[in-house]
Amino acid sequence: MKTNYKNNLEIEGNLITDPRHRINKKKEVFILKIAVCFYPCENEKEVYYFDVEVWEESLFELCSQLVKGNRIEVTGRLKEIRWQDLRSNKSKVVIVASSIKRN
Repeated sequence: MKTNYKNNLEIEGNLITDPRHRINKKKEVFILKIAVCFYPCENEKEVYYFDVEVWEESLFELCSQLVKGNRIEVTGRLKEIRWQDLRSNKSKVVIVASSIKRN
């Protein structure tokens, strides 16, 4: 029996670099790097860093206007990327954006 699990998320954070525009296998993509702050307790701060892939052409104009330091809200899904280097298998989780809002 195949089960479909929800894979949606919404996060808000600051861009830590200017967006990068790339062409990947004849498809365009913007790569955003964001920092998200979390305060689990009073006087305690944790910062998490995420890569965000933007494949939606409708979001390209907004991405081209963003710069390092902009605060954005991202809605999307998680995707695991796997690869091998000379020593071992590697993987990382990225966010694939379905919508982006500048705050």
